Amino acid sequence: MFEDIDFSTRVARHFGPLLFINPNARLEHHCSPVNREVLGPRQRRKLTECIVYFKKRRGWQWAKFALTWLLFGMFLEALLQSYSARSFEPIHGYLLGLRDGFAKKVIIS
Repeated sequence: MFEDIDFSTRVARHFGPLLFINPNARLEHHCSPVNREVLGPRQRRKLTECIVYFKKRRGWQWAKFALTWLLFGMFLEALLQSYSARSFEPIHGYLLGLRDGFAKKVIIS
């Protein structure tokens, strides 16, 4: 789930000031309903990958703040999904993802 962010940060680190933003660029993303996880497992996987991504970059400036802010936003998303689906699965998945992400060992080579 974080492969696009991972790729973008690596490119930005490598090319730095040679990159530019094109405000006229447009993108359409059509999510396929095929092979989609249900809300709880999707939240769990998303949280786990988010935490692992930031563990790899914990030395970056503002990394802890960014992770905290993102986790707060993802918790609000889980709350909204739980309310919409009338199920505690997204919140349960969020909590399991936190546990899994912080427990996962990351080896940086």
